[in-house]
Amino acid sequence: LISTPGIPAPLGPVPEKWYSLFLLALGFKTAFPGLHFWLPPTHSRAPSEVSLLLSGYAVKMGIYGLLRLVDRPSPGLLWIGVAMALYGVFQALMQKDSKRILAYSTMSQLGFMVAALATGTPEGRKAALFYLMAHALFKGLLFLVAGSLEKICGTRDLNYLGGIARKEPLLFILFLLGAGAIAGFPGTAGYLGKGMVKAVLTSHTAALWSLQLAG
Repeated sequence: LISTPGIPAPLGPVPEKWYSLFLLALGFKTAFPGLHFWLPPTHSRAPSEVSLLLSGYAVKMGIYGLLRLVDRPSPGLLWIGVAMALYGVFQALMQKDSKRILAYSTMSQLGFMVAALATGTPEGRKAALFYLMAHALFKGLLFLVAGSLEKICGTRDLNYLGGIARKEPLLFILFLLGAGAIAGFPGTAGYLGKGMVKAVLTSHTAALWSLQLAG
């Protein structure tokens, strides 16, 4: 297979009998639904600096592996990505611990990347790689903000963090930058990344609108 300029060449071809095992192994790393059980508790117990590396680098190796592995359209993988996006954001909304919110949010955002890769197209691979880099930056910023607030306030429970914006305006500004990017606010890397992902899914209407809902 000929690689796309700027995009790593696919692995293999991987023999068909091993393909599902590669996918399963990378699914643990990428936090597929049901294989994500390690991600929220790891973030909860790790220092924020470690969470930054975990979210910004470690889980992204699973996406990089999928980028090297997936060289053809995969409807099953597309719906795994959609399920990640929806399940991750639903679980995030149920949390009170700021780092668990960010952990489940990471799962959701990885779903966008998986969905783009599932198209099996060069454009899908470019979209996933761009959003991978963008997410590493703004999610790392949000983990550092969460860690700073924990050191200042002694808690990560959102019930006890009300009014902190007035006390720590600089952290509030940094939080807004990260939150705006992850929400896809125009002019941010998140806006560009999500736009690229959605552009490659225009022929998959149900998946596209599911990601809109997750966003």
